[in-house]
Amino acid sequence: MGSEWLCSEFVPSLGSMSSWGHHCLGMAPAHAIATVLRYWYQDSPPKEVLSLGVISEGQFELPEGIVFSMPVRFRNGTWRAITELEMSTKNQEYLQILALDLIREKEVALGEAIELYPQRRGKRERSDADLLSIASNPG
Repeated sequence: MGSEWLCSEFVPSLGSMSSWGHHCLGMAPAHAIATVLRYWYQDSPPKEVLSLGVISEGQFELPEGIVFSMPVRFRNGTWRAITELEMSTKNQEYLQILALDLIREKEVALGEAIELYPQRRGKRERSDADLLSIASNPG
């Protein structure tokens, strides 16, 4: 196990979350819940890895206190994050970007920030202004 799981299952699943709505709308979440509960009470198979949203305690160099999906195994009625994974620099950077997005979402939800992505708003305004300038001065 290692970065293979991250590259082949975890990262692609992030991009395909929205496509789940087209396939068995209620069955996928129900199946996932049933699987987690079964493994929680009866242990997961020895090599089975699940993604579970847990509060970070610094695993994978992620900030503490944010809910993040992590690879876990269930044993004796509890779960344990699998941190012995090899991770490429690119994947680590990707996780850090996701963590920053989650922190910002938390700040907005708690009223500590007003906008999710104020830096994007500025870029979009400049881009729109540039387009207007080009359109008004075609020569």
